[in-house]
Amino acid sequence: MLYSKIGRGVTFTQARCREGCFVTVREKPRRLGRPKQSEQTELTADRILNVASQLFIEHGYESVSTETVATACGVTKAMVYYYFQSKANLFLAAIQATMENVRVRTEQLLASDLPLYDRLLTIAFVRLRIHTPLSLELIMRGSEKSLTDEQFRAMKEAEERLIETVARAMRRAAERGEITPGDVQLYARMYLAALGVAKESLEAQEGALEDHAKRVLDLFWHGIEYRV
Repeated sequence: MLYSKIGRGVTFTQARCREGCFVTVREKPRRLGRPKQSEQTELTADRILNVASQLFIEHGYESVSTETVATACGVTKAMVYYYFQSKANLFLAAIQATMENVRVRTEQLLASDLPLYDRLLTIAFVRLRIHTPLSLELIMRGSEKSLTDEQFRAMKEAEERLIETVARAMRRAAERGEITPGDVQLYARMYLAALGVAKESLEAQEGALEDHAKRVLDLFWHGIEYRV
């Protein structure tokens, strides 16, 4: 679901963190000599955000402090507060950045010319293959006391953008007769929820990852596939 800005002369690449999650890395054309102050500021903010995202995903909100993030980045705690003002703001930016990376990657996989079933299967395999030690619930634990209603709404909006990305592909598939016409928003929510449940139960399952992804998708697909 993700911190990104688009500007002239700015490009983006996809990198993997240790857990396999996709992290958007900002790149700008290299100039000779010492970087300008504005460029150095952006690089520092991006580094703090990327490191914080990895730490929150691995340990959860409660177990990560701004001091932990600062130490991992090699900066002072004051610098973390300078860019993000509070731990809650940093957590919000990290979750938004992570969710946006997931959305962008999902959109890329959905853009292929394969049938919808094959595209959804590919997404399922990719999502299940990425190791995240904690569930979203555990990552969020403790944040309820710190985040404002506005910050929770911002996180919800990031989630809704991912749902809408999947729903658009399902809407087009319904128009082509691949799936039963219906509430594609509901379809998308059910599909993403199924992936979440599948990921939590993966360690208890036997067999190859590909087989597990197919079993999960088939359970969902048989409810929405088009029947004459």
